[in-house]
Amino acid sequence: MKIMTFNLGGTQQGVPLSAASISGGKEGENSRALLSYLGNFIMNITREDAKKSVGPGWGSLIDKIYDFLPESSFVLQVKEKYGTLRFYVDTDEKILDKIEEIEKESEKICEICGKEGLLRTDLGWWLTLCDEDYKERKKNG
Repeated sequence: MKIMTFNLGGTQQGVPLSAASISGGKEGENSRALLSYLGNFIMNITREDAKKSVGPGWGSLIDKIYDFLPESSFVLQVKEKYGTLRFYVDTDEKILDKIEEIEKESEKICEICGKEGLLRTDLGWWLTLCDEDYKERKKNG
């Protein structure tokens, strides 16, 4: 088990941290204690803030996730990574499986406009873009 340390007012604090505790695995009970302890330092990301974290074309994917996400879930981070949606949340395994399916959908949806897209790896930064937005990005660098 890893220990996450951080500095609070000049005193170092340590919190046990494991991947399972954050992802809702076997040690899921620990994640509630961790999130409660860090509650003042970690924000539960709202639907609106999640949409601001990625391009507007993925807004419908964010809505899909929030529509089935239990109220007790704690959204830690939403971002684009390697051209696809990443959604980090403390919740149960069934919900995580659904989220993973939606993350995979993002490989085929333009992050800018929401049209059908492809994962583009030749722009210096991996992005999922439709043909039109790809040509625009290629033209403007």
